[in-house]
Amino acid sequence: MTFTKYISVGLVALVLGSASWAEDTGLYAAPAPDDAAFVRFIGFENTAQADFAGHTFDLPQERGAYIAISAERLMGVEPGQHVSLVKGPNQTVEIAEPGRDTRTKVHLFVVNAGAAPVSLKLADGSMTVIEHVAPGTAQSRAVNPVSARLALFADGQTEALAAFDVALRRGQNLSFVARAEGAEVVEHRFGPVVQ
Repeated sequence: MTFTKYISVGLVALVLGSASWAEDTGLYAAPAPDDAAFVRFIGFENTAQADFAGHTFDLPQERGAYIAISAERLMGVEPGQHVSLVKGPNQTVEIAEPGRDTRTKVHLFVVNAGAAPVSLKLADGSMTVIEHVAPGTAQSRAVNPVSARLALFADGQTEALAAFDVALRRGQNLSFVARAEGAEVVEHRFGPVVQ
C-alpha cells in the first residue's frame, strides 16, 4: 500500500470515527453548570412539577434524583449546595444537606423531615452511626463499604421507625429519610440538568 493510500484510509477512519463519536456523546446528559446546586424532591411521586427558590422544576421520572441547576437561577441557594425537599401530609420541608468530603468512602445521610429528633443505629440498637438529627436538618457520616442492617430510631425510643438491609459499595451514598408517615432509604442518583 502506498503512502497516499495510508493517508486516504486514515482520513476515512477519522471521519467515520468522528461521526460515531458525535452520536455516542448523545448518550450522555449535559454537563452540570460550573455553579451548580443540586435539588431533589422526595415524596412527590404523583407530581409533575414543583416550585422551589423561585424556579418551577419539571420532576424527573426517577423520583428522588438530584436535579442540577445553576445556583444563579435560585434564590438563597449557594453553588455546590445539595437541598432535599421532602413532602409531608401538611407541608413540604426544605433541608440543606452537609457536603461530601471524600469520594473514597460511602456517605450516609439522615434527613429528618419528621417532628422529633432521630438517630441512625445498627438495627439491634447496639451502635449509633449518626446521632441526634433535629427536625428540619440533615447530618452525614462517611463510612467504609460494608453490609449491615441499619435502622432509624426516634431519640429515646427502643423500637425502630424502620430498618433497612444495606450492602454499601464505594461511590454509593444513601439517605435515610424520616418523615411524619414513616421512614425510607433513598440512594443518591443524579437526574436531569436544567438548561
